[in-house]
Amino acid sequence: MTRFPSEAIPRRIIIFAILNLFVGLCFWLVSLIGQVSALQFYFERIGPAVLLLFGVLELSLAVRLIGSYHFDTEMCWAWVLIALSAALRIGGILGIYYLILSQEGRLLAVLISGPLQLVFLGWALALVLRVFARLEYVLRVRPLDWILLALFGAFALWTLSANLFRANTWLLFSDPLLCCVLLEVVLLYRAVSQMKGGLVAACWISYGVAVVLTAVSTVAIAASSYGLTPGSLMPLGYLVLYPAAAAFALGPAFQFEAISAAKRSADVTRSPR
Repeated sequence: MTRFPSEAIPRRIIIFAILNLFVGLCFWLVSLIGQVSALQFYFERIGPAVLLLFGVLELSLAVRLIGSYHFDTEMCWAWVLIALSAALRIGGILGIYYLILSQEGRLLAVLISGPLQLVFLGWALALVLRVFARLEYVLRVRPLDWILLALFGAFALWTLSANLFRANTWLLFSDPLLCCVLLEVVLLYRAVSQMKGGLVAACWISYGVAVVLTAVSTVAIAASSYGLTPGSLMPLGYLVLYPAAAAFALGPAFQFEAISAAKRSADVTRSPR
């Protein structure tokens, strides 16, 4: 069992994420008055540790959730794939920020934490969608959803064409893969909204928030890189990655809480009166 009550896990993640975002914004504001080294310190020292912490938390909770399902069920394999996705994200963080690697090694770390982890995450969400479809939840994309997906899809095609002959080919698939995962989380959101709340719904909504924030960060960073927005705003695009990492950790935290609550309820039911 965990050392503190399971219902405290999501709350602590949210509080820590808010505090970290506040600290990051303070460092950014300080950089605007000329103290650029302060923001550099945040992104090189504090930020990577926060990303690593959230990644390890997501991985540990996902691994524990695997044992809550029968080995031959789709939900079990979904959490296996989510755990692998978290492990790849952790590996990428270690490779980019902590290990002394060659340029090729750093590019490999970006591949691991980018396109490759998106493949495993998208595979996991596809299995979850199959489960919801089997349970007869309606998986439907609304007109507003299509507009947002079309906008990001156009952005993905634009970055793909703009960098086709300037970047490593396998890195170009990040945005198209992210677009596919966005479609999955939209379908998941429409499915779990039929639950009218609850911890299970919160789990998959958290993954949806994580993916949407990742997409927002990608667009914001690209906009600054191409001169569409002031360069001073680029750090905000990177700061969005921290609440995204927190949302990735919140997903299994809510699911872990739901299963723990169900077990406690079953124990109370079976206990002698």
